[in-house]
Amino acid sequence: MEDFANNANITANDNANQVSFPKITISAINCNTFNMATVAKHIRIRKFYGISSLKTDIIFVSDIRMCNKNGFTDMKFIRETFAVNPHCSYNIVHQSTKNCRGVCILVKKTLNFISTGEERDEETDNYLIVRASINNETVILGSIYGPSKRDDNFLCGYAPVLQGWVIFL
Repeated sequence: MEDFANNANITANDNANQVSFPKITISAINCNTFNMATVAKHIRIRKFYGISSLKTDIIFVSDIRMCNKNGFTDMKFIRETFAVNPHCSYNIVHQSTKNCRGVCILVKKTLNFISTGEERDEETDNYLIVRASINNETVILGSIYGPSKRDDNFLCGYAPVLQGWVIFL
């Protein structure tokens, strides 16, 4: 932790070391499941429209639970609903293979976005990290599903995975 604190001190004289970040809008939401096959279609669509109504360039979504208990998901419906809706058109990058937890990143289709690499938690579906170019700037986007109970060491467990990535939480 000491190394982080020492490296995080950037002064006005360190202009050469400053990192630029594209001018984009970002939001985050816990959606408490995309897997709503047992409810009426108009109720399911309302949830997707509610998320897309945030209208930001990037939306971090947690607790997406894309699969049912048998491991099936209606990915076609999810992709189409986020792509065509009354608010904004989004592409989805996700990590969700179970009927619990799971995360995704929604990227506005009009954003100049190119994914150049991904790191996924395929064991617990707790995180998705995407290295990308946005408007010719390299960025790291991470959607993390945190613990439901206080755990001061939660992110320490991910240190080996996150090492070498510049992360903004």
